[in-house]
Amino acid sequence: MKVVITISPGNSGGGAVHDFINSNTNYTSPFYGHEFRLLQDPDGLLNLYNNFFENFTLNNSSNALNKFKIYIDSLSQLKMKVNNQDVKIYNKKISELSRKYIKKIITIEYSALPQFYSLQLSFFEKVYLKIKSKLLNKKKNHQNKIKMVVPVEKKIFIKETKKFLQKLIKIQLKKKNNKIILD
Repeated sequence: MKVVITISPGNSGGGAVHDFINSNTNYTSPFYGHEFRLLQDPDGLLNLYNNFFENFTLNNSSNALNKFKIYIDSLSQLKMKVNNQDVKIYNKKISELSRKYIKKIITIEYSALPQFYSLQLSFFEKVYLKIKSKLLNKKKNHQNKIKMVVPVEKKIFIKETKKFLQKLIKIQLKKKNNKIILD
């Protein structure tokens, strides 16, 4: 698969280059011509990499993975205009594909309610946990709210991420094409 990625700062013409290549060559844009932001968005793959390897703590890696899961769920629901119709940009298989990918990039996983996460809970979530702890006779901090994770080695992460991206692009394609353009 040959992939061309047009990267540019916002409103500087990168989208126009993408549209030109998509319209005038045999390159295909698998996301209906919309930006492929999974790599660089704040809760995307680059953030996951940085918190797994460059800024690793157990809390950082766990929080980054939790936010990545939420981001993927949001992408699976994302609708945008394509030919004046609302269209889901990502194939519905993105959620399942992501779950499989996540299993391959972590070595240790357990459920917990760490303090940094507990402090971010809404009033209603805190009340819910308090009621639940009384009913189940468990301490609030023994209730599992987030998955704590330790990542695989960096080279395994990179290898699995490349596979994940290739699979994601392939499920997006309507017809087989080995020339892909991403914006």
